[in-house]
Order: sequence, then C-alpha cells, then structure tokens
Amino acid sequence: MIDFAEKGRKKDIHHMSTIGIIYGTKMNQERTIFTEYDDITEEGLTNQYFLSKEKAERLLFEARKRGIQSNIYRMSGILFDSKTGKYQRNINESTAYIYYRNLYKLGIIPADIRRKMDISCIDKISEAVIKLVLNGHLLEKKNLCQPIKKLRNFDIVQ
Repeated sequence: MIDFAEKGRKKDIHHMSTIGIIYGTKMNQERTIFTEYDDITEEGLTNQYFLSKEKAERLLFEARKRGIQSNIYRMSGILFDSKTGKYQRNINESTAYIYYRNLYKLGIIPADIRRKMDISCIDKISEAVIKLVLNGHLLEKKNLCQPIKKLRNFDIVQ
C-alpha cells in the first residue's frame, strides 16, 4: 500500500486499525488514558492481530517521514449493524463475537473480565470515518469508540 502511495502522484492512506493496540500490558486495567497524540508500544501485546496492526502503524509513521500522508483510525470492538443487527459474513472469525459467544455459552462472567467494554456498530463507525475524511477533520490518528455509554460484559452477553 505504501509503495503504491509513493508511485506517481502521491496518494493519501486511510488505515483502519484497532483501539486494542493501546492496551498492551494495561489490558486488565479498568481505566486507561490514551489519546490520538500518544505513541503505541508493542510491549505486552501477544495477540497476532494487535501485533499486525501495531506494525502497520509503525510502517505508516515511517512513510510519513518520506512525505506520505496517512490517517489512522483506531476503532473499538465492531460487532453488528445498529439498525438490522446483522453481523459480518465470517462471523465465526470475529474475535469479539467468539469472545461474547463463549461467555454466553459458559453462562458466567469471571470477575477478572467484568470491566466495561467499548462496542461499536459497523454502520456508526463507517459513518464517522466517512465524515472525518470528507470534512477534512484529520489529525493523522483518530480513536473511534462508541459515543454511548460503555457496556459491561454482563450486559452484552444478556
């Protein structure tokens, strides 16, 4: 993608990342403060998905030094469409879906994972990204989370 953006006329890159890369060793903390201006770290990241997103962001940071404009959108757990309730086609590959499905099947939620979660709907996140791109309100990095209250794992499983 970066090679393509560098060839011929310069092209902007809009990268969809995940808010999950910010946690690392802080994953089990109830509250973590992290803004668009903070640097990421792979410290404590063990999930290959998070590691791949972290690596992609680092590559984009390096490309910026060569004049490639890029914007990174870090999203929270995207589960379904807010109007239809439909999930993605490959739902059984969705980490978030597998997580909540397994909690539901267990019928219990262990105390160590009772923290509140950011859950986003695909249509709302898509709308936010489009508005940011079209209105030019870009900071190079955006953390996009559900604008409503966070839900406890218990509420989601119910």
